[in-house]
Amino acid sequence: MYAKGLFFVSLLLSLPVVYAQNPEIRSGARIAFMGDSITDMGFWKTGYCSLVMKGLEVNGIQAAGIGAGISNQSSRQMLPRLERTVISKNATVMTLNSGVNDVGQGVPLAEYEKNMTEMVDRAQKAGIKVYILTATLIREDLSNPQNMKALGYNAFLRRLAKEKGCILVDLNADMRERLRTLREKYPQMKKNIITVDGLHMTPFGNLLMAESVLRGFGFSEPQIAKARAEWMKTVGAEPVNLTLAEYEELSRDAYRSGQTLPEYLGKLLPEKETRK
Repeated sequence: MYAKGLFFVSLLLSLPVVYAQNPEIRSGARIAFMGDSITDMGFWKTGYCSLVMKGLEVNGIQAAGIGAGISNQSSRQMLPRLERTVISKNATVMTLNSGVNDVGQGVPLAEYEKNMTEMVDRAQKAGIKVYILTATLIREDLSNPQNMKALGYNAFLRRLAKEKGCILVDLNADMRERLRTLREKYPQMKKNIITVDGLHMTPFGNLLMAESVLRGFGFSEPQIAKARAEWMKTVGAEPVNLTLAEYEELSRDAYRSGQTLPEYLGKLLPEKETRK
């Protein structure tokens, strides 16, 4: 049974990812980020939504970001508030990210399919361009039951994007690949790297999400590199008042010793300095 599950994982991840071929976002766009707590926190200084907006700005695109992420919500709660939090805000673009809580809270796949399809249909009817984001990881153990269950939800999103002519941003596949790379690079690190708690993003996770969204928006690698260079100046990376560049450098040292960054800094700094 386990072998069959791994084969299913490999099969799904071999499906092609559809990204835009040319930049899709123009100045004047109003981008609604629909989602749960990951998206709500995405508007923190180093959150993925803030990084996406900064990436647009440094590449000469003046757009408005609309926060539509609410903690602990699944597609059940997002569908009824779509009009209030997205359509009524005159959004022209929407990124749709739901699935982690649907799996965690036991929303049946059939109901999830209905809710997500209805959100896409309503948004498109209102003239909004929809980008579908696959659900991010549920713990950093790729073979755990919830990640395995989420495969079916993400497989549906890939089909939905194709059926509705939406751009797919395959965050789940991107996170799996990045996690494998980081585990190989830092074999001593057995704890979370991309997330702080298995769900919510570390700066590494937010950087990955922002890069993936910008690729979905049609950004070239040089444009993403330009955005990343600006992101690295951003101050606010936890657990101390670091720039993202400083966070990245210190994290490498921490992971080589098999520690999280807070653990590593706790040995370097007095306790009162680790949080301000």
